[in-house]
Amino acid sequence: MASSSFQGSDSQYSDTDTFNHTEEGSISIFFESPYNDPKFNLPKPEDEKSFIFQSGLFIRKLLPINPTKERKMTVTCTICQWSQEVDVKGFQTSNFNRHIAKKHKSLPKERNIPERVKRSVNLPPDFFNKRTKPIPSFTEEGAIERILHFIIENNLSFRALNSISFQKLINYINQNSPTINKDNIKSYLSKTFNSALLNLNSQFKDHISGFGTFSLTFDIWSSSSSNKSYLGVIMSYLSPDFIPFYRLLSFEELLEAHTGLYIYTQLFS
Repeated sequence: MASSSFQGSDSQYSDTDTFNHTEEGSISIFFESPYNDPKFNLPKPEDEKSFIFQSGLFIRKLLPINPTKERKMTVTCTICQWSQEVDVKGFQTSNFNRHIAKKHKSLPKERNIPERVKRSVNLPPDFFNKRTKPIPSFTEEGAIERILHFIIENNLSFRALNSISFQKLINYINQNSPTINKDNIKSYLSKTFNSALLNLNSQFKDHISGFGTFSLTFDIWSSSSSNKSYLGVIMSYLSPDFIPFYRLLSFEELLEAHTGLYIYTQLFS
């Protein structure tokens, strides 16, 4: 009785027929996929939309058509040759971006970043060739001022300005530039100092006329490398608006032992 009941519940198709029917349906689905079309091709390098292919970080290659499966391709890292097989349909770049971030951290910042930016925001083709700030007009005074600042900031000798290599550099940058050497730099430095001194004296007179007070601070600094010592004197005061001002009054080399009498004579000489 049980056997008769079991036979009565069987469908009109055998298990083999059902499998074949399912397999034929799958073949039909994948065969009709546009990616399994023999004429289908991946985008050309210049037409790539994904940054990982635009930059050359990865290359991809179609695998042969298998009518029972979705079309696949290999994506290979051009740096370490790491490769992964993926479906063409619904391809995502997240795994490959993680690979670059983990294995080649600096490379995304170094490869074709300006090109990626230009494509993403549609900038004019000459945008990256333009300066963001206008270049000031070249003048002899402006050149001397900048060279003087460079010499002082880097603690260089003024003799460097008379060297042949420096003159060649200046002439290479601008063949029409005026002669720049330690003599005209010295002249410009003297003019700048005298102008600053007049301005400083004017500030002191204004402060005194307003019954302001001053504080004097001095410090001795010794250089272990050159065995030289220097005495610095700084004047400080507050403006009527309580803004602190500090002015260097003197910076002199000390040539004798640092006795109290010697320091006193140097301060008031």
